[in-house]
Amino acid sequence: MTYEIVRSEPLAQQVYRVLRDGILNGRFQPGEKLVETKLASELKTSRSPVREALRQLCTEQLAEQVDGAIRVFNPSFEDYLELYELRLTIESMAARLAAQRMTEAHLQRLETLQRETERVVAVMDVQRLVALNTAFHTEIVAACHNRRLQRVFHEVSTLIEYYCRLVLHINQMQTNIVAEHLRVLDALAAGDAEGAYTAMYEHILRDTEVIRRNMARYEGASQDAFQEEAIRWRGNL
Repeated sequence: MTYEIVRSEPLAQQVYRVLRDGILNGRFQPGEKLVETKLASELKTSRSPVREALRQLCTEQLAEQVDGAIRVFNPSFEDYLELYELRLTIESMAARLAAQRMTEAHLQRLETLQRETERVVAVMDVQRLVALNTAFHTEIVAACHNRRLQRVFHEVSTLIEYYCRLVLHINQMQTNIVAEHLRVLDALAAGDAEGAYTAMYEHILRDTEVIRRNMARYEGASQDAFQEEAIRWRGNL
């Protein structure tokens, strides 16, 4: 693991970012044990910033305590559905509110993200595509100007990114993200609150259906099958 300390940034935050990126890009596998002493040695730092970084990862649910050890989050189908039920609720409402409250600056940023997404989809840069998707949804939540809704979204945003990558893998990197984001963007630009709500709801629902169709192949063995799929996805990154 290559790592360079930047003196101007808190060390724990740097360690957190390295571990977070390692989980999202597949360096650390679902269920893998994250050993404090080993990580501190690899990152050439003390155990204290590693401990703090692991605590933050557990808060964001990318890691979890299992039988006294901290391990990489091992996703289940039920967990996925719970998260996406939450997304359908808060992000659809955020889009409705954003259509009524967003500023011209918000709209310009969304238009820039849309153009960049079109370019990235053409070359299928998965890492960049996931980042742009996250930025697009985050900008809409910011534009709704509801602090409590924003706080809830922030708490699960990293987990949303985690699952976004899995959806792309299951769907064999096929995506309608450009058309679906454009539909949301057009409704926002027109100030169409109900249209924005519906476009966002249907956009998120499509991801849920990708998972449902995939799990139907396993005849009800949803949790084990979903976890196995996640591990295969990590191995293909």
